[in-house]
Amino acid sequence: MNTHLSPLAKHIRDIRFVWGWSQERLAKALHCDQASISFWERDKIVPSGVSLVALACLCGTTVYALQTGKGWETPAEPANLPAFED
Repeated sequence: MNTHLSPLAKHIRDIRFVWGWSQERLAKALHCDQASISFWERDKIVPSGVSLVALACLCGTTVYALQTGKGWETPAEPANLPAFED
């Protein structure tokens, strides 16, 4: 396991853990595929600009906070999302 993950990769994992979401559920919320979430969490690829903005909006934060950890607080699960089946 990569112990030197970027702040972004750690935040994506933390968000899912705190929210109790699967990679598939997060992928559906961001309109991407589960493999992308897996790659992001393992620092294999960086989300595209559109995906970063969507993730920041979902979390109620900024892209800067997601990427750097400055001003980051793990957000509460969003309340007004459609129900996704895993």
